[in-house]
Amino acid sequence: MKQYATRGVHIGARVLAGRTPRLVLPALLWLAHLLLLSAAPAVADALDTQRATYRAAQQAAANNDWAEFFRLREALHDYPLYPYLEYETLGSARYPAAREAIDRFLADQGDMPLANRLRTRLLREFYAQQEWHNFLAYYRDSVHTLEFACQYQEARYHAGERLDAIRAGLVLWNVGHSQPEGCDSLFALLNRTGAITEAIAWQRYAKAVLADQPRLARHLERFFVSASVRSRAARYLQLHQNPALLSNHALLPERNPEVVALLAQTLARAARTDALQALEHWQYYQRNPAFDVAARSRVQTAIVRALYEQGHASEVAEQIQRHGDLLDSGFHEWYLRRHIAAGDWRALATGIDQLPASLQTEPRWRYWRVRALQLLGESDASTAATTFAELATQRSFYGFLACDWLDQSYTMARSEEKPDEAAIAALTERPALQRVRELLYHGQELDAAREWWRATRNLTETEWLAAGHLAHRWEWHYQAILAMVKASRWDEIDARFPVLHREPFETQSERLGLPLPLMLALARQESAFRTEALSPAGARGLMQMMPATANEVARAHGIPYRTENQLYDPELNIALGTSYYRDMLDRFQDNRILATAAYNAGPGRVRGWLTASGGRLPFDAWIEAIPFVETRNYVQNVLTFSAIYAHRLGTTEYILSPQERQQPL
Repeated sequence: MKQYATRGVHIGARVLAGRTPRLVLPALLWLAHLLLLSAAPAVADALDTQRATYRAAQQAAANNDWAEFFRLREALHDYPLYPYLEYETLGSARYPAAREAIDRFLADQGDMPLANRLRTRLLREFYAQQEWHNFLAYYRDSVHTLEFACQYQEARYHAGERLDAIRAGLVLWNVGHSQPEGCDSLFALLNRTGAITEAIAWQRYAKAVLADQPRLARHLERFFVSASVRSRAARYLQLHQNPALLSNHALLPERNPEVVALLAQTLARAARTDALQALEHWQYYQRNPAFDVAARSRVQTAIVRALYEQGHASEVAEQIQRHGDLLDSGFHEWYLRRHIAAGDWRALATGIDQLPASLQTEPRWRYWRVRALQLLGESDASTAATTFAELATQRSFYGFLACDWLDQSYTMARSEEKPDEAAIAALTERPALQRVRELLYHGQELDAAREWWRATRNLTETEWLAAGHLAHRWEWHYQAILAMVKASRWDEIDARFPVLHREPFETQSERLGLPLPLMLALARQESAFRTEALSPAGARGLMQMMPATANEVARAHGIPYRTENQLYDPELNIALGTSYYRDMLDRFQDNRILATAAYNAGPGRVRGWLTASGGRLPFDAWIEAIPFVETRNYVQNVLTFSAIYAHRLGTTEYILSPQERQQPL
């Protein structure tokens, strides 16, 4: 059976043509079922023939052998990917010569991705040729982008729907940031028609200032004709750029939501530099009744956080006592983590007791209440054991830590529920999912992903569960993982934690002396085993390697590597990623907490965090105090996933060794 190829997902015919397990049926239905089973080999053979013909037709198109292409296509009218062969000829067909064929294709295919691709090309042509009525006739919300939204309103204007087009166009224009270049023509039209009034321009100006877009704000000043508006704009921008002007209480005497929003933003920014001064300003401005609860909460929270960071402990305590109800929901947990980072276990225990009830019952803070008392030497053994025992029933980071404290095996709740074969069969009957299946077989994963996204938009949780099982059977593991999340089926361990690329992982783990479960956990966290994964920062492949890091690791370990695209090769990516993790372990004395944090955030940041903690924090406190939310969650997930993978591999692995648990950080 074929596994993941270097580029794209390939699925063996036996997997995709798998038989439905026997069901308990009445006698007549059971007989029909047996007849279907006897016909299955013939169906599979026919499907194999269609697949081979489809590949041959694709090759004929690539060779510009259109006579052969059309001959082969004639045999595939009932093949799920026939629309893709139709698109081969329509993708570059000229309008209006091919109008009948284009319209028939669009009508037949609805909003499937191929239809939208063709519609997108047509819209671009119609816009370039200013064929406004054709643009309106072929526009659909399914191809919506900001550029097309702007062009649609421009087409409406030229087609005679002027008033509605201007109103909708102003909504697109009136935002606090620049829009795509494709909107420039519409915005120029709004300007020429006088639709952009001073009042509307002021609304966008205020939004731009709040969005920290001073260049856009200055550009908008050309719409201000009255001296009063120009003066107000100048004062807005001055205050935004110089928070010290908060002391000039006459600068913005207006009492309206716009002024309140600017003052709240400026007070929060001022607090970062001088929290005491910001607090003094706030004592004046909070008397403004225009400040609603949300604005007051934003300012109060920003000032109290800054007071803490700047070492004003008494002021923090006073503000929490006086205005604790105004502090936002994230503040309490942030404040508790500051106590953990400081090793102030008394303040931590007190703070947890003062949490809202909804937070007190979360596993994280139940765990830390016990730990705080342990670290104070005030823990009641019976109470601690009871809390840990309750946490230990959960398959989670804190559940596993609780198991370690109790010296008991991890709880691996695993779904024993059998898949709903009827629900899975119902999904496989959908034409879109039949196309997905065939696209995966042919290695067209991007097209498959587009079809899958379109087909699963409105699934129920029950249908998502069936979709997860279906994707798992198709060996499309990335989508299976996501589907189980959508279905909220956390106990579907086999689908959520697949063991993939085992041979290269085993090879590198043995070469480098790394635990296999930990390396699988790393890949699961980094990419969910998506070989084509590309992060916004440019990290690529299974182990999410940055090209620059890959170069360094390849040189250090003698791994052949030349181009960025090679990072999509699973074997090479695994070799580079595991080697880099080995480097991090060597740098941080074989401590998996530190090595895992360094893999995510970089070794420089980890060294900085170690300097800040000064080697005085217990292992769990150091993890909880990691200032980056992403890295904190990353470390907890990788360690937790490693235990789950150990279970899947039939071995036992603690998330941390006794040495790692005992080492202060």
